[in-house]
Amino acid sequence: MQASPQVYVGCCGWAGSQSSYFRDFRAVEIQQTFYDPPRPATLARWREQAPEGFRFCVKCFQLVTHEPSSPTYRRLRRPSPPPRTTGSFRRTPEVRRAWEETVAAARALGADVILLQTPPSFTPTARHLANLRAFCDWAQERTPCALAFEPRGPAWEPVETDRVCAELGLLRACDPFATEPPDARKHPTAYFRLHGIGGYRYVYADGDLAALRQIVLRYRTAWVFFNNLAMRDDARRFRDWLSSASDPDPSRAGR
Repeated sequence: MQASPQVYVGCCGWAGSQSSYFRDFRAVEIQQTFYDPPRPATLARWREQAPEGFRFCVKCFQLVTHEPSSPTYRRLRRPSPPPRTTGSFRRTPEVRRAWEETVAAARALGADVILLQTPPSFTPTARHLANLRAFCDWAQERTPCALAFEPRGPAWEPVETDRVCAELGLLRACDPFATEPPDARKHPTAYFRLHGIGGYRYVYADGDLAALRQIVLRYRTAWVFFNNLAMRDDARRFRDWLSSASDPDPSRAGR
C-alpha cells in the first residue's frame, strides 16, 4: 500500500503574528532571509518558539540571485555591493559570502529547503547556466538541506527547467496554476508557490483548491506556500480541504 503523501501547507511569510501562525500551520517559507538575513540568534529563537514538528524553508539572500538594479535592493539594510559583484550566481566573493549567510540562516532554523528564486532577467543563456552549474557544484557541498529553483519569466520552459533541475539535483519550484508542474513519477517532491491566478489580489475559489489538491496528492512530499493577498485565509482553507473526506466542487474553479 502506498504511503499517504506528506503535505506541508503555509504562507510565504508569517502573514500575521508568529504565535497565531504556529497555531494554524505546520510550515513557513521565511522571506526576511531574501531581503537581508536576520541574525542567527533571532532565527534560532524562532526555531525554539515553533511547536514540535514545525518545518521551515528559507528564501535565498537576494545578493546571490538578483542584480543590484533589482528594486528589492531598496530593502537591503547594508551598503549596496560594488557593481557586477552580486546576482546571477556570479563566481565572486560577494556571492559566496551571501550564500554562507543564507546557509547560516537555514542551519539556525533547521530548514528543510532553501529557495533559489531568480528574476525574469536571469534567462537560460549559456553564461547564466554556466554560473548556475558552478554555483551548485560549490554550494551543495556546504548546504544542509534541499535546494529548490524557481526561475521566473517566459524564457524558462518547464521541460527544459526540469532537465536543468535533474542535472543539478534541484527541486523545481513553481506555481502549478501558471506552469505545468513536474512529473511526479520522476520528481516525487514538489515545491509549489501560489502567487494568485492573474495577480496578487486573487482569492482562490473552492474549485481552484480542489484542482490543487488533485495535483498535490500525486507527490510523495509536497510543500505548498500561498503568496497572494489572501494567503492566510486561502492556506487555511486548503489545509482544511486536505484533511476533509470530501473535495470542494471543481466546477467552481475561478468563481
